[in-house]
Amino acid sequence: MNTPRLSLFSFFISIIKRKIILFATTVFVMLIWAAQTSAAPYVLKYIIDQLTSFQGSFHETLSHLQYPLLLYAFLWMVYAISMRLWNYLDIRLFVQIRREVAMQMVTHVSGQSHEYFQDNFAGSLLNKINDLVDGTALVLEKILDGFGHLMMLTIAIVTLTLAHPFFGLILLSWSIVSLFIAWYFSGRIQKRAVAFSKERTFYVGHIVDMLSNSINMRLFAQRAYEIDRIDTTVKRTAERDRELRWEQLKLKAIWDGSIVIMVWSMLLTLLFMYSEGKISIGDFSFVIMLSVSAFHFVRRFLREAMSLSGEVGKCKQALTLLNTPYAIEDSPNALPLKLKQGAIDFKEVTFAYPNKKENPIFNEQNVEIAPSEKVGLVGFSGAGKTTFVNLLLRLFDIQKGRITIDGQDIREVTRDSLRNHIAMIPQDTTLFHRTVMENIRYGNPKATDKEVIEASKKAFCHDFIDLLPEKYDTLVGERGLKLSGGQRQRIAVARAILKDAPILILDEATSSLDSVTEHAIQESLSELMKGRTTIVIAHRLSTLALMDRILVLEQGKVIEEGTHTQLIAKKGTYERMWQMQAGGFMPLEDA
Repeated sequence: MNTPRLSLFSFFISIIKRKIILFATTVFVMLIWAAQTSAAPYVLKYIIDQLTSFQGSFHETLSHLQYPLLLYAFLWMVYAISMRLWNYLDIRLFVQIRREVAMQMVTHVSGQSHEYFQDNFAGSLLNKINDLVDGTALVLEKILDGFGHLMMLTIAIVTLTLAHPFFGLILLSWSIVSLFIAWYFSGRIQKRAVAFSKERTFYVGHIVDMLSNSINMRLFAQRAYEIDRIDTTVKRTAERDRELRWEQLKLKAIWDGSIVIMVWSMLLTLLFMYSEGKISIGDFSFVIMLSVSAFHFVRRFLREAMSLSGEVGKCKQALTLLNTPYAIEDSPNALPLKLKQGAIDFKEVTFAYPNKKENPIFNEQNVEIAPSEKVGLVGFSGAGKTTFVNLLLRLFDIQKGRITIDGQDIREVTRDSLRNHIAMIPQDTTLFHRTVMENIRYGNPKATDKEVIEASKKAFCHDFIDLLPEKYDTLVGERGLKLSGGQRQRIAVARAILKDAPILILDEATSSLDSVTEHAIQESLSELMKGRTTIVIAHRLSTLALMDRILVLEQGKVIEEGTHTQLIAKKGTYERMWQMQAGGFMPLEDA
């Protein structure tokens, strides 16, 4: 089922619930910390008042004040211990939060449809994932930090009010005004932060897109064009950043002004009351120390609130990833596919791509493929060959009809079990930026090194791998770009051999190979096809000569079917394609 739509608040609450013990312990430590920050100035006030009224030698004074001095030292020891305990809890709590949010994001995004990844920049998705991972930890950390400072401020106001109600009232009034100002600006800052995060996501996506296609940029000499294109997004991002920082600057200026006014008001009032004999030196020191601490608490709280607004804005933008429902998902009662023979049946299948619903590729199309049958798909560009395979793999869902394997509707089985029973060798092979060994073993993660090497020998890639600098431990580069197209395709063949699935799909599997290597691999593929239901897409019609049956597609319809010999004898579309080929390749023009 789709992930329920989350508000940012409910998302944060779900994180807190999972770590409630650590959060509660952290809050308790902060309360101790808050109590110490108000108690220490009061003990110091008592010490100063005693010093001004007591006359005696050093030892006599020390004896007279030994308990207040020990209490004062103890309070600072409590402060030091609580700070280090907070650091320890910070490590325990927020490292775990980052890990859990990262895995939640990756798990959800990786389950999205094929179309979803076609429509979104990989860089943009990565940026959003990082924003939510880092943003969640920062927001919750700032909430805890802000709560701690708010508790300190509250205790400071209560303590000052009990000792000197007039000064407590002044501090309370100033704090309320300061918090109201922070609340007012937080909404404005958050709005600017959302806009900035959105633009930054586009900017990162464009850069990753350019870097991923650097070879095209060089081949077409379009470096200047790409730089200008990115410059446009950078300018928009910079403008949103400027607007965000301007709001933050206005808030800082207002609260800095209020602190200056407050400090001078407090000092003048204290001097007047001291000159009138209404307060002692200790009171003077106590009020100043507690007021300065309160200013510090409010300043920290407002700074965290301002930063919090920016992070909340980023998190809201990033949370859209978790709130994007799956276009394709397992049904609630989906069961693993139980494949016995490998019979494939398209029953009155109607399918149109989401952006072209008025022009369906297939319209009530029926196709049956018998167990272990080898079927070729041919047709001009746009005929529906790749779509046929994508629907079988359930990369897209059909609008009407059924697709079954051994009588099981593929919408009623789990997607993983469906794809585990199908091995595909695509035309455009991309590899992970991992070792050759890891890329081949991807077909069967449990395979031994010996089994991987055996598969590579059958795919005729062992010899070139043996010449690589680190042999099977050689990194292939991003998307496998350190290898040639033919080498990548041979690794894809080895991966499929290692998977050993009962259904095999070949999409121009040998198109990037030279004729000698192709002939050798065709022998391995012929062996691999034995006993397997096989679908082969090929423009090189000579590769289909040994198929049990060939389906000729045109605009999503099967217009001819039969063996190679039968179709040539019909002198229809297939025969026309055969005659038009030069060197065994399909013509490029559409039908």
